[in-house]
Amino acid sequence: LNDRIRIEGRHLQREAQIRLGVEAGGVFPWEWDAATGKLHWARSPAELIGADRVDDMRPFIHPDDLTRYDAAGEATVVRGEPYALDVRIVDTHGAVRWLAARGEGVKGYDGRIVKAFGVLTDISLRKEMESALELARQAAEASSRAKSEFLANLSHEIRTPLNAVLGMTELVLESRLEADQRGMLESSLYAGQALLQMINDLLDFAKTEAGRLELSEEHFSLRGLLRNAVKPFAMRAADKGLAFSLDIDADVPDWLVGDPGRLRQILFNLLAHALKFTATGRIS
Repeated sequence: LNDRIRIEGRHLQREAQIRLGVEAGGVFPWEWDAATGKLHWARSPAELIGADRVDDMRPFIHPDDLTRYDAAGEATVVRGEPYALDVRIVDTHGAVRWLAARGEGVKGYDGRIVKAFGVLTDISLRKEMESALELARQAAEASSRAKSEFLANLSHEIRTPLNAVLGMTELVLESRLEADQRGMLESSLYAGQALLQMINDLLDFAKTEAGRLELSEEHFSLRGLLRNAVKPFAMRAADKGLAFSLDIDADVPDWLVGDPGRLRQILFNLLAHALKFTATGRIS
């Protein structure tokens, strides 16, 4: 007798724990019997609807979700197929809530459906959080696009006058100059080219974020590009006491089709790092 009392006590305790978990989790289990065609709720979903009694949830399913809900229920009670879908319900006050609907059929020995069971779970809070996160993500993307557009516009506005300054400097360098004048102008030209490269990097960053980075296809002299690209760095290497050399193999083609600006960027980045991290010796 004492053993039976202890077993019944544990059984009641487990039932109480399950009931508390179901109520706390917003879960509404149901079971459908094929023989009687009746639907039994372990916990009535009436509180979700704001009604005194609810036996069938179908009248409260949102019209846009009703077709999916009916198809899932039919697949379960007719063929025993499990389903899992999120649907909206409209309560008696017109408020919309979200439910996670799950169901599965049980077949007898003859292969026919004898029962179906499942749960409805209130996931309105989760959906609200997902909606808030989506709005935050969209706002962050809009902010990122605005930043990228600003960078692109700013870079363009700075490049225009800077290109004019560099062009005039190159023209002056073609004239007769004293050695010290030429040295100062060349230093200005190299500094301007480095600044222009930084601006181009900013513009590329903005274009990459906006998904608008493009590669050009044009004919260009690889040897000419290499010789011009290394000039600013050769001078800076000499200032650091580093040996600097450019050696182009005879098998390297002279003319290519591609984007010389991107190739120049790669060379500038590699040479800038070489200068930065080479204290003694040579860069070749």
